Formats: sequence, structure tokens, C-alpha cells
Amino acid sequence: MRIPIVNEQDEIIKNIDVSERQKGDIGRVFALWVTNEKGEILLAQRSFDKLRDPGKWGPAVAGTVEEGETYEENIIKEAEEEIGLVGITPKIEQKYRKSTSHEYFSQWFSVVVDSKYPFVKQDSEVAEIKWFTKDEILKSFKGNPDSWIPSIGEIVKYFLDRNINSESKKHIIIFSHGFGTRKDDRGLLTDIAERFFNTESILFDYNGVDETEKVLTVRLLSEQAKMLTEIIEKARIGNPGAVIDIIGHSQGCLVIALAKPQDVRKTIFVAPSLDNDIEHTLDMFRSRPGTEINLSGISKLARRDGTITLVPAEFWVERKKVEPIPLYNKLSSQTDLIIINAKQDEILGHTEIQGLNKKIKIVELDGSHQFSGEARKVLINKIKEFLDK
Repeated sequence: MRIPIVNEQDEIIKNIDVSERQKGDIGRVFALWVTNEKGEILLAQRSFDKLRDPGKWGPAVAGTVEEGETYEENIIKEAEEEIGLVGITPKIEQKYRKSTSHEYFSQWFSVVVDSKYPFVKQDSEVAEIKWFTKDEILKSFKGNPDSWIPSIGEIVKYFLDRNINSESKKHIIIFSHGFGTRKDDRGLLTDIAERFFNTESILFDYNGVDETEKVLTVRLLSEQAKMLTEIIEKARIGNPGAVIDIIGHSQGCLVIALAKPQDVRKTIFVAPSLDNDIEHTLDMFRSRPGTEINLSGISKLARRDGTITLVPAEFWVERKKVEPIPLYNKLSSQTDLIIINAKQDEILGHTEIQGLNKKIKIVELDGSHQFSGEARKVLINKIKEFLDK
């Protein structure tokens, strides 16, 4: 199969065989959300012969855009081939940019069909198709999340958020990312957000971003704290009575503490900074080709993903003056604070908790600084356990 590769504006730059796809190539995928006159949702279980996510449930129709076809042309073709659904005019929904094991744009569509429609599944692609009520989806996803494809949470969240009982309080989670990363925190925060599909997730960038040059410019911690305060206030004003929680990772936890957020129900720190030692960070980058440390000017830090992080001297000066433990203790008097440490943290190198207020809940989990691999599932389940209470 040949597929289009696009740029950051979703413009086709070349077509390649799918086997030739390289790291960093941006592809196109799609998903179709099918509902009926009863408000039920049609979902499909992937064939058990599939190499990726065999036997897992997901949207009724989903796939990769092929060469020479638009998103809409591809989804109309796949709807007929995979579940026998013909003659549709799908409504264009959200399109978003995603970075996981692959880079891609995902275009979502929706369509309403009769509940008695005679679907015919393609056995090589689909093991089963079934109508679900909203409550059945919510119950199944919460009770057995591993039976669903990884991206289903975000799709379910998008479509069901508009139809959840308006009498229930809105739940908002604001995410605070770590040092020198984008708002997704290299996929960690977006993975967490996807599991909270009946929640509004707010992710934003602290850093200045040059997409063309793949360069991030780090802002001062005080500036980041001001940005977070404005985000929280905007969410509160726009959603009176909403329950607001905050999740921070690494240095993003320090920014939360500096912001001193008010009226936040729970705050979860994931692998937080626990001291003001900058030498460990500098030593980690010094060994990487392309890194230039200049503590009296602009430091140029080479990242493993090929991006560059620019750090002004003022950032290091400010960072060395900030004492995390007292700030975290003070924050614990304003919010229910939970700290989740990574036992195998290769970035911070320690999980020293001496001096922390006893009212702060401390959890130690196996995992790297990013909680990669299976450790991420454990982390996300633990976070859901805390926030679903």
C-alpha cells in the first residue's frame, strides 16, 4: 500500500510505500463515528489476525489514507469495504496532529444511519460490529480499558462530551509539561488525557516554538507560572462550578507550585523536581553532540529527538533560587496534593522526599522518568484511581 506523507500544514510532499516510512514522516489517518436514531454508537472489534491491536474495539471504520485519495474518499471506500455501509455523506469533524510511535494527522467524521441497517463485515478487518449505548461504552472503557485501541479515549471524549448529562458537574484537567518539551510532554500527557474521555483536557505550551527549525526557547519559570495562572482563571470563568484538577510532570510540577493555584480540587505531580540542582541536568546534556552550555548567555541543548532547546542564562539563575520542597508543602494546604515518583528515574536520578509535609500523599511506582512502556499503563490507572474518587 502506498500512502501520502505530508508537512506540518497537512500538505502532501510525497507518496511512498508504507514499508518505506521513516521516523518523522507524517501520515494521514481517519475515523468514522457512526450513530443511530436511538443515540447508540456503532463500534467495531478489530480482526484477531491483525498485527496491531488484534481483537480490540474502536470506531466503526478507521484506517490510513492511501495515495491519490482524500480523507473523505478513503473513509467512504473503507466504510463500504469493512462494514458494508454505502451511500453515506459523512460530516467532517475534528482534525488533529498526533505524535506517538508514528507522526500523523487524524481526521474524524460522523454519520447517522438507521439502527436496522444491514451491515456486512469484512472478516479480514473486522471480528464483530455492535451497537453500544453511551453508558455501555463508559462502563466498558472504565472497567476494561485494555480491550480498546489506544486512541479510543480521545475519540470517545470528543463525541460523547457533547451529550453527557448537563446536570453533572463538568470536569476539567489542566496539564503542566516538563522542561524543554511541547505540551504533550513527548506523548506522556496526551496518553493520560486520552483516558479521561468524559473530561475537558487543557494542554498548552510554556515554551516558544519554531516548528520550521525544530527549536524550543525556554521561558523563565516565573513567566510559565503566570501563563498557568491565566489558563486556570480562564477555565474557571468559562465553566462556573466545574471541578478542576491539575496534572504536572517533572519541572511542570514546580511551575504549578509557583503559580499557587486557587480552588483546585486535586493536584498530581508525576516524577517532580525535588531540589534546585541544575548540574545534574547540565551534565546530562553536555555529553550530547551539538550541545553548547553558556551560563552567561544562551545555552543550546541537543535533544534525542533531533530538536534543539534554547535556554537563557536568566532561567538557570532563577531555577537555582527556587526551593521545591517548601513550595510543595505550601501548595498542599491549598489542594489535595499527590506525588507519584518514578523508582527508575534516569533524568532526576532520585526520589528523595525528606521534608515533605505528611499530608502529601506519596506513591512510588516502577518506571522511567517518562514512565515508558508498560509502566505508563500502571501510572495512568493510578491517576484515574485518584481522580475518579
